[in-house]
Amino acid sequence: MKTLSAAVLVGVVSVSASCTDFLNVNTNPNGPQSVSANLYLPPMLHWMVTSPQFDGRFVGHYAQEWISTSTLFSPAQSWGRMGYDPASDNGGQQWRDVYWSLGQNLIAMNAKATAEQRWDLLGVGLILKAWGWQVLTDLHGEIIIKEALDVSRTSFDYDTQEYAYQEVQRLLDSAIVLLRRTDGAVDASYLAKGDHIYNGSLMNGTQFGGVVDPRMSRMLAIDSANTTYRGLDINVLGFGALTPPQQPRNFFGYVGSDGLGLPSRYLFADRSKIPVMTYSELQFVKAEAALRMGNQAAALTAYTNGISSHIDFVNARNLDAGQTPTQITGTEKATFLADPAIVPATLTLSHVMSQKYIALWGWGHNELWMDMRRYHYTDIDPVSGTQVFRGFTPPTNLSAANGGKVAQRIRPRYNSEYVWNVAALQAIGADATDYHTKPLWIIQP
Repeated sequence: MKTLSAAVLVGVVSVSASCTDFLNVNTNPNGPQSVSANLYLPPMLHWMVTSPQFDGRFVGHYAQEWISTSTLFSPAQSWGRMGYDPASDNGGQQWRDVYWSLGQNLIAMNAKATAEQRWDLLGVGLILKAWGWQVLTDLHGEIIIKEALDVSRTSFDYDTQEYAYQEVQRLLDSAIVLLRRTDGAVDASYLAKGDHIYNGSLMNGTQFGGVVDPRMSRMLAIDSANTTYRGLDINVLGFGALTPPQQPRNFFGYVGSDGLGLPSRYLFADRSKIPVMTYSELQFVKAEAALRMGNQAAALTAYTNGISSHIDFVNARNLDAGQTPTQITGTEKATFLADPAIVPATLTLSHVMSQKYIALWGWGHNELWMDMRRYHYTDIDPVSGTQVFRGFTPPTNLSAANGGKVAQRIRPRYNSEYVWNVAALQAIGADATDYHTKPLWIIQP
């Protein structure tokens, strides 16, 4: 009996040791299992800048930044008619990145920053969280906040848009307080290793936190001849010796012919710098606010600054990759600003929002569409008697799913919500085919 007991004991110990050795295979000896808090930041900043551009392919149709002449369903017959792509994640990139790319990574970064008293990094983390909630609620309306990253749950209830904006404000207020602290382990050089936008500048980080607040206010589908992965370089003319059915379709939904070999311009070259927000954008925000308060002088100054600084921005972007357009000269700029049709004696909302649209075209998709919805697309400027967005006309052939109504929001991301979280969608009416036409809380009286 003693011999048997000893054998059992040896066996248990052996199994335990074997399990420990087996589990050790999950420890990578060649790479870090845990990284310093500041190294979480670069990929999150990357997605903060790029994910709006992915969704902009679709949002841009709603705001009529562009239009597709393709005969394919998407985007011309869906987004181009203020509809959507059923059973597709199109329009859900920012949803994915806020909940997944940032998600637990942002929680981990903030937890480490708190434990190490790195208040500057924690402040940046709270701004990122506020930014995420704001862009999502602007696009989708009701979103998941309170239960969003609870790993013990398999279903997640939605929060109201009103709550979302309250949470954004709370996070921004807390972030600005943190960014002003100098105690603990606050270190600009440490922050700069991960902050590739402001290089650790607390002043600029504080300013970014302050300017998120006033804003609160298909090339993927092709029928291939086969499914062979060919490892082609997209920069090789014509993608090499591919037959037309194998060639990817362009932005407008058809296979492109050889181009003229001209370099890309403005924001559309490989080395172009893509903004998150610009000084000119904020000047137009200021001009709109001043105008609505009846301060014509302040509105005119901010409006003029907005146009002037956008011209400077265009010149700077055309230098990013040595592009071909000549610079807008100082004389040309002065002549433009002296034109009373551009800078009138009496400023109106039509002037401000039209010039803001020009300044944000091609990159500021979220803000453009939010502005258009705030003015219900076709509201009349009470001063000029013209539409705030001059010349805008909703599609006459709206998607059948719309029931004659214009788009007001993007449906929640298909793969995470309509596949796995249906009960929560039903609770807010998002299972309805026309849910995307339901006006947002923020734009209602």
